[in-house]
Amino acid sequence: MTTSDLPTDRVELLRFVDDLLVRHPPLEQAVRDLARRAGRAVAVRVPDGRALVADPAGAPADWPDDVAAVGAPRGITVALGTPATLDDALLLERLAVLAIVLLDRESLTVPHRSQAQLVGLLVDPVTTPPLRSRSLLGLGLRASTPLRAFTVAGAGPTIETFAMALSAAGGSSVLTVTRSRTTVMLRVGDLADLDHLGVPRGLQVGASRVHPASAAPLACAEADHAFRFSQPSPRDHGPYRTEEGVLVRAEALNGYEVLAEALTPEQISRIGDVQALDQVLALGGPDMLPTLDVAVTGSIRQAARALGVHHNSVQHRVAQAERVFGFELSDVYGRNRLFMALTLRRIRQTHGMV
Repeated sequence: MTTSDLPTDRVELLRFVDDLLVRHPPLEQAVRDLARRAGRAVAVRVPDGRALVADPAGAPADWPDDVAAVGAPRGITVALGTPATLDDALLLERLAVLAIVLLDRESLTVPHRSQAQLVGLLVDPVTTPPLRSRSLLGLGLRASTPLRAFTVAGAGPTIETFAMALSAAGGSSVLTVTRSRTTVMLRVGDLADLDHLGVPRGLQVGASRVHPASAAPLACAEADHAFRFSQPSPRDHGPYRTEEGVLVRAEALNGYEVLAEALTPEQISRIGDVQALDQVLALGGPDMLPTLDVAVTGSIRQAARALGVHHNSVQHRVAQAERVFGFELSDVYGRNRLFMALTLRRIRQTHGMV
């Protein structure tokens, strides 16, 4: 079918699409205007996953359930709602060209931003959907691209080393943005074996679950929550025990992030067991904290094996701590109290960092 075979009103509709090509409005506006002019739903899904849909009144809508015609050129899906017409093939072709041209123009008119700026926009929860989509485009990501967020803190060289380790594990790219006290890393693709990932000495890490790139703000928030329960790595290479808190996964929090959200450092410091822990650490020296981190989850001999020291050394440190705490770590209730004190101390130490 050609335009010469069409009624005048249908020819005018196709000319309207051509006029949109000349005026080059934003694609969202073009979809709304065409839907109003055609009196039917118009839908466009672009390569980054955005779905731009307008109903016959030009209002935003869901993807139409009753699709009269659909096409998919160059990774763009275009669809027309009912009622179907004889010229749908021509209208779809023009709609697809319109979407491709407007998207190309949009990519050319986006202000230049550095990679770090694009990552910052991507993870910011207040970024508008169109700007987030442009950030995805600028970073070479699709909305569905899987990624995992990491919140890290430490000296600059340790952060760079960790970023290289993340990238080397599977050969995926790592995108970073630096904040005032932490750095956010987006590792493209899944990375299942986190437990054996090397974390340089002094670096602490929180890791999110795997999310699509369109949900980067959620991934960043999860990594931030996990980071609140972390503490600096004692050595450059794993594996790391859960109780060490070197790399904390979001899925391990199990709702305990509410503690970090609700408690201030001042409130935590008023807790008797935390005060006792502060005293124990001040008296016991640098080996006391790793000893308590391990001893709270196992026996003296297990802690000694994990730390690589004689069990008498661990026994001496534990006895010293018990005298200050006023309870025994061999008692389950005593261990629970120590575990909570250690957890609250980590929350206090990371306050204001994310």
